[in-house]
Amino acid sequence: MSDCIQCVQFKLSPRQIWLLMVKVILQNMQLKNRLKYLQVHFLCSGEQPKREDEIVSMADSTTTIDDIEGELFKIERIREILVRRESELRYMMDDIQLCKEISRLKKELQKLIALPENEKSNEEKQREEELVQQIHKLVETRDFLVDDVEFERLREREEDKEMAEFLQSKLSKSYLQKATPVKEKKMTSRGQQTSAPYMTKTGLTLLKECCGFTCSIM
Repeated sequence: MSDCIQCVQFKLSPRQIWLLMVKVILQNMQLKNRLKYLQVHFLCSGEQPKREDEIVSMADSTTTIDDIEGELFKIERIREILVRRESELRYMMDDIQLCKEISRLKKELQKLIALPENEKSNEEKQREEELVQQIHKLVETRDFLVDDVEFERLREREEDKEMAEFLQSKLSKSYLQKATPVKEKKMTSRGQQTSAPYMTKTGLTLLKECCGFTCSIM
């Protein structure tokens, strides 16, 4: 079992962790607003065929329904990462508090142990026993915390694996669906051909512009 978690490894102070947590929560709120915005536009255009030549307007940009679906998926994925980061930060805060309390109790216990046994009062002996029990409980609590962190990491790896498989299957289907239309377009005359709509802003670029989100969390 690991003797420490991330907060000890990187020696983050409680204030640093708190600031990180606030940043993560704010980013999550901004993404929620962006997600609601895209969902409204997606619902408004949901009855239209999902083809690349079907255009819907989104604020100052023009994009396809497929692009909106892509934006929704990207935002949901980034929100999942933010939720994970927030959970990690909370684990860090709990770990720091437990470490501080264990350290404080150990110092008090060491002072009592240093006293000669025949000079200890009944209250001091009783306090010594209480400290041993309290430290034992806190160490157990911290062990459970470390186990929880490891379990969460394994669960996240499994989720990432499932997501990768889902994306692979979706990309394969998308490629097969677009293979036939491409051949048909080659047979049309130049006069009938129209330029496909070009999305100048990628998903992450739109996120940065709408909410000031940075990719550092990735």
